[in-house]
Amino acid sequence: MVSSLADTLVPVCVHTHRYATMVFTVDGPFAERSKIGEILVACRCAFISGTYGILNSHFIYRFLSLKYDKFVNHYFKPWGLISAAFLVILHWTMWAVATNFAMGSGEESREYVKQSFEDSFGANMTNVNILVAVFSIMSYLNDGVSYMSPKTIQMQKRLFWALSIQTAIPICVSFMPCALALYGSAFQIDFGSFSNITASITVSTFPFLDPLAIIMCLPALRRRLFAKINIHLDPTSSNQVHSVSRGVP
Repeated sequence: MVSSLADTLVPVCVHTHRYATMVFTVDGPFAERSKIGEILVACRCAFISGTYGILNSHFIYRFLSLKYDKFVNHYFKPWGLISAAFLVILHWTMWAVATNFAMGSGEESREYVKQSFEDSFGANMTNVNILVAVFSIMSYLNDGVSYMSPKTIQMQKRLFWALSIQTAIPICVSFMPCALALYGSAFQIDFGSFSNITASITVSTFPFLDPLAIIMCLPALRRRLFAKINIHLDPTSSNQVHSVSRGVP
């Protein structure tokens, strides 16, 4: 929701030219060039890192809940939640500061990309805000956990598979377009406005793909989904639990 609000207040586009990558505002209340406008563009870019702060917090919580469940029960509320929120804010802040520092657009940088920008968008860039520039957990589950039944361990494995897929989704829909734009300019590959065409489409699939990962990895939810379209899965095969060694001779 916060990211959507940021998109509304600071809508941005990405354009690459030779060795440069540009991120600039296209509309909204901060469209006119100003120092605060450039800072807000950097803050908008930082939401990508903020997303990974959430994923890191999720991984840490799952690991602690499996291996140190008593610690989680005693200390996670409220200090764990506060720490997780602080980690996300720290990710976001560090990325915003680094982006603003590394991609601050001096006049020399603007001059370098000016011709390509004006040819592509037919606009004067003078007044535009622009910035130029789990395996250990799975092994633990495979070895077995003394206080968990085989069925619970199997469910935890499926949840970790789902979490791994949920981690890969933002990599594909958020990070990869950014990586293509940045590394493309590093190797003088001119993608032009390719990111603008693909980013809105890929990001819009995230709210659909994220819950779908959980549904497809958990048999009960998967059966209910397929039942909606009159496809009935075999409950025996869907709920099969593979034997898990607990290290007991």
